[in-house]
Amino acid sequence: MKQSPRRESARLGLRPTVCGYIRVERPDEDAVSERKAVIQQYCPEQDFLLETIFTDRTVCGGTLTRPGLVGVLSLPGVIGAVIPSEEHLSQYDLPLARLRRVIARTSSEVLCVEAGEA
Repeated sequence: MKQSPRRESARLGLRPTVCGYIRVERPDEDAVSERKAVIQQYCPEQDFLLETIFTDRTVCGGTLTRPGLVGVLSLPGVIGAVIPSEEHLSQYDLPLARLRRVIARTSSEVLCVEAGEA
């Protein structure tokens, strides 16, 4: 039985490596900076090593094409994506369910700052 990436990192005595993920609908660099700061504060508090933060700009919540999210989920050695809130995946039920299915097919996790895990 395969261990979760987080447990495997812990077994090896390593800090789990994560990437941040931010989605904004409008070009708003202040909002991006604020959300990055939230992720940057959260990761060391949870003993995660933050590799980088991916941002999808001008992507609405109903859109399933997410180059930044795909980037996070495809990086080797990264256990998953840290998001500021579940809303950063989507605020709409159908796209959120589809994105969750896409994520479930990977070995990655999505960790939500506001609610623990998405």
